[in-house]
Amino acid sequence: MKDKFKRLADDGKYGERIDGYSDHGQLLKEQFMCDARALLKHTGGILACFGFTEARINVNPAGAACSGDVYAEFWRPEDLWDTL
Repeated sequence: MKDKFKRLADDGKYGERIDGYSDHGQLLKEQFMCDARALLKHTGGILACFGFTEARINVNPAGAACSGDVYAEFWRPEDLWDTL
């Protein structure tokens, strides 16, 4: 791929705690979630070259007390028929 590989910021760049207790903390949390989603979308593009053309990216911001979570599921369309 021509694109530069996506990655999350280095340790500590999002702060020591990622939460929404302050305006600054909320901005860091939103940046973390945005970066994580972009990383997973980029990963999906790479995996598509190997047949994993279907993906579901889930973003759960959760509450103010935590960072939330971002995760993905990748699969091949033909694998869906194996589960039926």
